[in-house]
Amino acid sequence: MLVGGRLDDHNTYGSITNIRASLRWQFTDLHGVRLNFGEAFREPTIFELNDSDGLAPIEMETTELTFSYVVPSRLVGSLVFWNNDQTGDIISTSSGSFINATDVTRKRGIEWRNTWEHRKWTGYVNAAWTEDRSSEKLLNVAEYKCFTGVTWSPDRRFYASLQGRLAWNTSTRAVDASGGESIFELDDFREVHFHLGIRDLGIASGDLEIVLSGRNLFDRRNALPNTRSTDPLQFLDERRSFYLKAFLQF
Repeated sequence: MLVGGRLDDHNTYGSITNIRASLRWQFTDLHGVRLNFGEAFREPTIFELNDSDGLAPIEMETTELTFSYVVPSRLVGSLVFWNNDQTGDIISTSSGSFINATDVTRKRGIEWRNTWEHRKWTGYVNAAWTEDRSSEKLLNVAEYKCFTGVTWSPDRRFYASLQGRLAWNTSTRAVDASGGESIFELDDFREVHFHLGIRDLGIASGDLEIVLSGRNLFDRRNALPNTRSTDPLQFLDERRSFYLKAFLQF
């Protein structure tokens, strides 16, 4: 069991105290459970303070319950249940200034993380679900996410990897010219990348590594929420592209 605390004496916001605690129980050599609780705060940024008087820090409380498991020589994973409460969340207004929200923002979710290996193969699979309990619509965060990747390395020098990312059910809010607000549904986020590499190529007294990479193989124009502008979207404009890189170490 671990318990800690932090005291901040701020010239604007006064004294702020936060505590953290962690309790872990390893009930077998391969299985364990951990309970974490933490408090934190975030000061308003310079961007948020511009034309916004009287902003207070955001106060946060986070609780996590983690189950961890190991399959010897095969798999290491965890299942995390988390809850986050934010008081005084900083939100934008139609005039472009910022204010502290009067309601408590409550989010919760589940995260599943795994890394595995089998002979000459290694990989990972991560998935997440997020829910906003204080609002009818979760904004600026994907409700569902999945990241996965696999690497094949037949020997110490050569490797090939493939990685993918998927996120869906993402919404964001934008302010129109009349000052009204609208909620936009974003397209699903999909990306696939690959890497082919060869390393430990001895040159003189150094080692050379050469990597061929391909990004966004589906050539999909992905969009993400833009939380700092009245334009609701920011695009990841890198279309399908390929790179050849060389690294030399002495």
